[in-house]
Amino acid sequence: MRSLKLTVCLLLPFLIKSRLAYCQSAIRISLTEKNAPLQKVLDDIHDKTGFTYVGEGDWPQISRPVSFSVTNETIQVVLELCFRDQPLLYELNTANHFISIKPKAKEDRQVHGWVYDENRDPMGGVSIHVVGEGDAVSRDNGEFDIRVRYAGAHLVFSMVAYEDKEMALPEPGKDITVQMQSRAGTLEAVVVHTGYQDQRKLRTTGSFDEVDNDLLNRRVAPNILDHIDGVTSGVIFNKNLSTGNNSASISVRGRSTIYGNPNPLIVVDNFPYNGDINNINPADVESITILKDAAAAAIWGAFAGNGVIVITTKKAKAGEGKRISFTTSQTGSQRVNLFYLPILSSNDYIDIEQFLFNNGYYTGYLLNPQYLAVTPVVELLNKAKQGMLTEEQANSQISMLRRIDTRNDLNKYFYRRGLNSQYALSFSGGNEKDQYYLSAGYDRNLTNLTHNDYDRITLLGNNSYTLVPKKLELTTSLVFAGSTTYLNNPGISDVTYPYAQLANAHGAPLPVANGLRIPYADTVGGGQLLDWHNRPLDELRNADNVVHLNDYRINLGLRYCIWKGLEARAYYQYSHTDSNYSQFYSLKTYYARNLINS
Repeated sequence: MRSLKLTVCLLLPFLIKSRLAYCQSAIRISLTEKNAPLQKVLDDIHDKTGFTYVGEGDWPQISRPVSFSVTNETIQVVLELCFRDQPLLYELNTANHFISIKPKAKEDRQVHGWVYDENRDPMGGVSIHVVGEGDAVSRDNGEFDIRVRYAGAHLVFSMVAYEDKEMALPEPGKDITVQMQSRAGTLEAVVVHTGYQDQRKLRTTGSFDEVDNDLLNRRVAPNILDHIDGVTSGVIFNKNLSTGNNSASISVRGRSTIYGNPNPLIVVDNFPYNGDINNINPADVESITILKDAAAAAIWGAFAGNGVIVITTKKAKAGEGKRISFTTSQTGSQRVNLFYLPILSSNDYIDIEQFLFNNGYYTGYLLNPQYLAVTPVVELLNKAKQGMLTEEQANSQISMLRRIDTRNDLNKYFYRRGLNSQYALSFSGGNEKDQYYLSAGYDRNLTNLTHNDYDRITLLGNNSYTLVPKKLELTTSLVFAGSTTYLNNPGISDVTYPYAQLANAHGAPLPVANGLRIPYADTVGGGQLLDWHNRPLDELRNADNVVHLNDYRINLGLRYCIWKGLEARAYYQYSHTDSNYSQFYSLKTYYARNLINS
């Protein structure tokens, strides 16, 4: 009986240990971790299972964060998730509730590579981090070198406004190429076009404003400078210019001179532009850069004293494929409201004329041997005074004049609704060796003044040829702009009294008292002179004042890559602008008839 008890006592520890081992192997875990340090995850496992851990060296520093979510899984599965892609090895001892950790074999090698953005442009200043080991920063040309000690390590690339990029180590002896992606919802890296070079704004030291194509298209206007009005800081548009004070319509950095040229320097495709800015079609402009401080003087010298506006036209890009684009816009404006400002009415004006006539104010005018013009009311009052008309006849005709408002005729014949029409058609495409951008534009602007029109035709052709791949590139550009401006309505009529009638009920022009007295002009010369009446409506219809402007530009450019990061460029431009202002007065105009009769 004693031996049986002894046997049971001796077997009991083994049975308990075997049962405990069986229970331990069946332990299951439910756990969720998100970007947590490995050491914290092992602590959580210890709290749930009782397994302890110990490691060699600086394993917490070289470990990578862990993310996973498991439900009712074995400890072996959980540890596999924890140590996946880690530069560490682990060993599980279920019998002793023990986890041992040690780094993988050391490599201690140099990793070399390049960092680019989405456009394959080199990126400098990118931070390269090896978890637990060290950091490096890419150089301006995108190149980097970093030393890695452990196998299985990962490189993490990061930069402001870009998504973090994690890469595994390349095979020994091979370089690594990393392409960063812009982070959604952040501004893209701005490229500043100074006219001589293109560089990222973060690397510049001067004060710049960059207006991209999307910002330019927020406004619709035939003049390219109107597209930046109100969308950029530091640029002032002077709307109310007074003659004789040497003022500029646009100011970038204030006045640098009192008597010299106050206008900012305009640069178009690497060359100063001295032509009419209206010849540049806004549909052909890719971006505008405004150089506002003294750094611009280091590029353009004294010409940059009033600031620099750099305009870059559109060009095709490699890999875009063929594209056809057509845009049109119609911009309308209301007639000028001539009744907005209160003026002296015809009735009140005639009352004042009667008062002045009765007090002898017009006596000198009526006795003047040069027969200077007086108003119809003064003529009627003078005829009644001389007995040529009865007082009732004069008052009847004056009453009719009291009901006339010249602004009605001015609004009908001299003003209209404005309409600006713009049309642009472009073709672009090519391949890796040849890219082209062709465009044609037509603008027709009808101002609020009748017979004042503006027509413009623009043609643009930009080509880029790769003569030697990644070495030599040739660019050509041909630009033509032709415009016609009609200036037949000065906006100020030859009417000096508010009851002048410019046309009869059928629209036939009527004479107004301007220059000579109407009764004198009716009979002077006995039919031997030309018609001496001044009819403002005829002057408007017979005016022939036109400005023709043609602008040609031919650009050539060569770019040679000496080695990565160093280029040599050469540019040539031929430009020619001619302007012809014609102001023709036919015999139908009062100006010519008055000159001949005089």
